[in-house]
Amino acid sequence: MKNKTKLFLGLIFGLILILIWFKLIDIEATWEQLSQLKWWVVPILVMLFILRFWARSFRWELVLSPIKKIKILDAFTMNISSFFINYYIPIHIGEVGQSYLLKKKHGVLISKSLPSIFINKLFEIVGFFILIFLLPFIPSDISGFVYYGLVTVLIIFLMVMIMLVWSLFRKDAVVNFLMKLMFMVPAKFKEKVKLFIENFISGVGVIRQIPRHAIGMLMLTLFALVVDAVFIWLVFYAVGFEAPWMPVVIFSLVRQIFYIIPIPPGQIGYAEMIWYMVFVLGFGFASEIVAAASALAHIGSFALLTIFGLLSLSYIGVSLKEVLKKI
Repeated sequence: MKNKTKLFLGLIFGLILILIWFKLIDIEATWEQLSQLKWWVVPILVMLFILRFWARSFRWELVLSPIKKIKILDAFTMNISSFFINYYIPIHIGEVGQSYLLKKKHGVLISKSLPSIFINKLFEIVGFFILIFLLPFIPSDISGFVYYGLVTVLIIFLMVMIMLVWSLFRKDAVVNFLMKLMFMVPAKFKEKVKLFIENFISGVGVIRQIPRHAIGMLMLTLFALVVDAVFIWLVFYAVGFEAPWMPVVIFSLVRQIFYIIPIPPGQIGYAEMIWYMVFVLGFGFASEIVAAASALAHIGSFALLTIFGLLSLSYIGVSLKEVLKKI
């Protein structure tokens, strides 16, 4: 299926979600809530938005260092460019785009750098271990929606970790196992697929270097998670509501799971529905407050990702059209 078709279908899906969202909320009450916006909070939100990406970019730079040492500014622009691409394209190609940009600027093979991006994202799972620790303190009336989502992601994470550890000791066995799963791939492409898998697993070897930077990576992960939670709390505060910290922390720890599947372009409707399901259905927040907060967060993210995404691509020296053609 062509990307244009996927974009069109994703847009239709997003429009359906936004229409459902409009049916679920009181538009007048939401607008009244937004009219209470504390504008002085907005610059702080922008700063936190940048810090979120800076911390994760710095962590990627550490993971990537055994393969290629790059400047933190390069890591930041490539990282935010990948989020920018994923934000507008309803298929997960931003990570490949990040590897392409690295190849374009530093000549690193895509198959060699992809594992570093994957491992960098795996550090986000630290939030789930924190959540397990917090479980005894979570209100008993929380929706099962949150629990089921957490259990699902933890199972997926466990399977991925088993595969990663296995690949460190039995590379050939993992390659053969994955090739068996690729039985549907046409014969003329199998050698290329096998070569890509072999290079990818070789790249996973960077995980052996993690102990050298483990403390720094962990501290950056914790810093990013704290920034995420403060950002969400301040979004609520900006629209006139001092949200309880526990629901905010839980949402900041688990919201990554909602973006595993392809999403509509620009997260149209999807972002609002996620906030609604977690905060309204899960924690019983007033719908107009959640609607106002999600609208502010979505509009702000849309503007900032567009600005920083385009600036980052310009800094790297490529256009969005060129990146999409190559990946």
